[in-house]
Amino acid sequence: MEFSEWVKQYSVGDALMDSYHHIFFQGTEAIEQAAERGDLETAKDRLTFLVVYANMHFDAEEAMLAKSGYPALGEHHERHQAFRAQIQDLQDRMKANPSVALAGELAKVAREWWISHILHEDRAYASYMKAR
Repeated sequence: MEFSEWVKQYSVGDALMDSYHHIFFQGTEAIEQAAERGDLETAKDRLTFLVVYANMHFDAEEAMLAKSGYPALGEHHERHQAFRAQIQDLQDRMKANPSVALAGELAKVAREWWISHILHEDRAYASYMKAR
């Protein structure tokens, strides 16, 4: 997904959180492009960045939600934890058996999860924040 393909419906109304999301999409695109070129080393490097970046984003988002008293923070945190486990499993598989095919699969899984998460869970907190 190119940065230019960002659509308004992905916005949560917070410039910092939207920026995090933009960068995540760019990261998945970089992995996919490296996989398509057969560039395993770049795909692995981008994957490492994506895992670290997702963790950093989740921590920042959860801190923002805690500060605002968001009532569904526990459920939101659980969804983040599930994704952390899923992406860590894929990263472990990549370390054990590196391949551009697996890198491409990981990027696709990450992008699809992220889109769903933004459109459902993150948009829910956006509505809460806007109402406050």
